[in-house]
Amino acid sequence: MKFSRRLKSLVTIFVILAILFGGGAFLKNMFLRQLKAKIQSNFDFNRLHFTIFPPGLIIEELRTKSLHPFFSAKV
Repeated sequence: MKFSRRLKSLVTIFVILAILFGGGAFLKNMFLRQLKAKIQSNFDFNRLHFTIFPPGLIIEELRTKSLHPFFSAKV
């Protein structure tokens, strides 16, 4: 009886953590897609990487699409 109760609580905790992790991954990907679309309207880049902890956004090989004014950066 006690083992069954413990097993049920562990399964419940695991399911809740899986839902939270899946939701977080979904929100991160949705945010990255929207951000990528906004940045791609003005810039070309090779890679876009977003980290939650520590918070950061890494854009590799960023350059403007227009020639005036021209901007380029490499990491």
